[in-house]
Amino acid sequence: MHWAGVRRSVTITEVAARDDDDAWQTARRTVNRVREYLHRQSVDPGAWGYFIEEGSKTGMVHAHVGQHGPKPIPKDQLQEAAHRAGAGWTRVEAIRQGKGFAQYVGKGFASYVGKGFTTDDGQRNLALNGGRLGHFSRGFFRSPKGETLGVREAERRAAEALQTEESGPWVIIRL
Repeated sequence: MHWAGVRRSVTITEVAARDDDDAWQTARRTVNRVREYLHRQSVDPGAWGYFIEEGSKTGMVHAHVGQHGPKPIPKDQLQEAAHRAGAGWTRVEAIRQGKGFAQYVGKGFASYVGKGFTTDDGQRNLALNGGRLGHFSRGFFRSPKGETLGVREAERRAAEALQTEESGPWVIIRL
């Protein structure tokens, strides 16, 4: 994730109902529609990597999106696209230098580790994400030299980096 070079964090709330029988399909459709509606507004959303989470206190199903592109998505146009897609409110934040992508996006996995993250929590998060940890558009991952990587190539290089001193911020969480 560190290599992705993400500059902005986007939050989209209420991408599926709390009691939705298949929250993943609803959330996926909602997030994809937000992107579609941004394109219709002639807004380039850039490359996205997103994770669906359920709020620990409220149960609200929401998406954390890492976005990099030519410029931030204008808040008013993002909000309009989200409402048209049936989602709730949105937020766009710059990721400050020195903060990693994983600290802003996918925090459900990272934050629960120190709070007694259980196998059931992991299974719920996987179910909310269609059996995957996250979802990434083409061109999302980049090497440390800036070259575009596919998901599988990024995974392969990350695994190699784990074997060297270059492992840096990479973490493996086994459920």
